[in-house]
Amino acid sequence: MFLNCCLFLPPMSIEKTFEGEVDQYTPIEKIDRGGQGEKYIAVDTLKNQRLLKIPNNSKDESASRAFYVLDSILKEQDALRTVKHPSIVELKDVSKAKSEPFNVLEYIEGFDLDRIITSERPYPVQLCVKIATELCDALAEVHKHNLYHGDVKPGNIMMTNDGKIKLIDFGLSGVPGKTLRCFMGTPHFAAPEQIDRKPELASDIYSAGLTLYALLAGEPPFIGGSYRVVCKQLKEDTPDIREKNPAVPCDLAEIISKATRKKVSERYESAEEMAEALRKSSQAYFDSLEVYFPGCFDSKGNEKISTQTTIKGLKATYK
Repeated sequence: MFLNCCLFLPPMSIEKTFEGEVDQYTPIEKIDRGGQGEKYIAVDTLKNQRLLKIPNNSKDESASRAFYVLDSILKEQDALRTVKHPSIVELKDVSKAKSEPFNVLEYIEGFDLDRIITSERPYPVQLCVKIATELCDALAEVHKHNLYHGDVKPGNIMMTNDGKIKLIDFGLSGVPGKTLRCFMGTPHFAAPEQIDRKPELASDIYSAGLTLYALLAGEPPFIGGSYRVVCKQLKEDTPDIREKNPAVPCDLAEIISKATRKKVSERYESAEEMAEALRKSSQAYFDSLEVYFPGCFDSKGNEKISTQTTIKGLKATYK
């Protein structure tokens, strides 16, 4: 339900799309045409792999749509020039194609977390806690600069092949305190005030809580069409995660509940506070947060057939 589609094109087709105006970057694969532009894997003159994110150049694009895409690319530039963190995608360069700016980002070898929540098999609670903790650490750095991300969800979190996370897609980021002209974001993971066009830093905390819920449950708490989901996000409390996954400890369920309160004042005051709560929860039940299980994914994010690893007395088995 949340997997991003991938489209692989021959190099000649990609070069034709750019019509040669790619500066020092040579496109290799087109991997996505999403709401915030087109994405290409490319190499620079030193043969370093990069991810290019450019505006859609289709003649079918409306003027308002073209403005939105360009605005998202410029917002991402502004945010990533300011925010630097090991768990946040790095902006390597900015350039132009057909006189329009595009972003040159680090190429991340791994997969987005949509793959985890669409898996038929439950994943370890420890792994989900580790992901959520690293996510909150990244958000804490974003919030230090008085910026919100604006679209925190599993599809915007990459898991690298060595088990680290990277928060990506800053095209909806912004400064709190402003009323937007329309709702921007993903309804399944959006806070009520964000749906009301008034996103705050605390909106990211709400989205982080729903992301953790989705990782543990295999789906977000509210599913269905956008209108139905929006109504539930505005009116209904987040269901107890233990109804979906009884293996979730009580205090972890409370963390999700607090992060996703409808009133901003009832949530965690900061992403740092939520990260600390997650660390305390983990220490109460597990010996270590270093619970990434090397070998349980291949390079495309697919589970391997049989993997065993023991971490400070905890044994996880995948068969």
